[in-house]
Amino acid sequence: MGKWDIKQLTYANDEPTLVDLLEHSKHAKSMGEVIANCEPPYVLGIHGDWGTGKTSFLKKLHLYLAGEDSHIRDAETRGRQLWDSAYIHKGATVETLWFEAWRYQYDPNPVIGLLQEIRTHFSWKAKFWDEAGKLTYAALMSIDELTKKLGFSASAIQHAGERWEQANRSEPLPAQLYRDLLTQAIDQVLKEEKKSKLVVLVDDLDRCQGSMVFRLLESLKIYLSLPNVVFVFGLDLMNIQRAVAYELKSSGIIAGPGEAKPMVHAAEYLNKIFQNIF
Repeated sequence: MGKWDIKQLTYANDEPTLVDLLEHSKHAKSMGEVIANCEPPYVLGIHGDWGTGKTSFLKKLHLYLAGEDSHIRDAETRGRQLWDSAYIHKGATVETLWFEAWRYQYDPNPVIGLLQEIRTHFSWKAKFWDEAGKLTYAALMSIDELTKKLGFSASAIQHAGERWEQANRSEPLPAQLYRDLLTQAIDQVLKEEKKSKLVVLVDDLDRCQGSMVFRLLESLKIYLSLPNVVFVFGLDLMNIQRAVAYELKSSGIIAGPGEAKPMVHAAEYLNKIFQNIF
């Protein structure tokens, strides 16, 4: 074994970076323009194998869209370094929210985590939460964790839910009404800020357990397909497809031997959710 000098070793961690050795910035700019100009509801996927820089790409995209509102240190300087002196972020037209999916992978319903992040993001919007109170009690009143996180009285929520059921012959709240109420709540905030849409950047979905991935995608399909929200997912497509295939098969939605059929159905399932995967 030859001699080596520890002083010559270099060290790297696994944290995201804005250093652009892979020239992601031009693609982040193109993606940012697509997001700023698309018509929601819209769901985009940023595919990459593990370790190829999805989070770093999403950070650049966040910076391009939000500027200083991305809470990235020296955002304006970093933006000009990546996109030259003509850099102007899109924060004047869109509101952005960063959501780390894996932090909520053990929650019984991950949409609660997303609602919590929205609440935190807009916590100073009192009028928004007047509206949000209406949508949460009826749509998710049976989930105790939601009442704790959003700070509403469980008894008040139960009473309001009972009144809803009495007025509607004990029918559960339709998903469409849930979407309408959530749309109105977000619209109110965006209107106050003179923004056109909310962009939710979802990172690390492929780090989550398969059951959580499926629950979040189901919530996205049923409750969160909103005319004022764009979702952008960083994901390893094959891992997500395997997770969905397993859940479809284990739940009995798809029957039959072998792996091929569930994978085909999982691909079709994802095509229904994502408008584009880059």
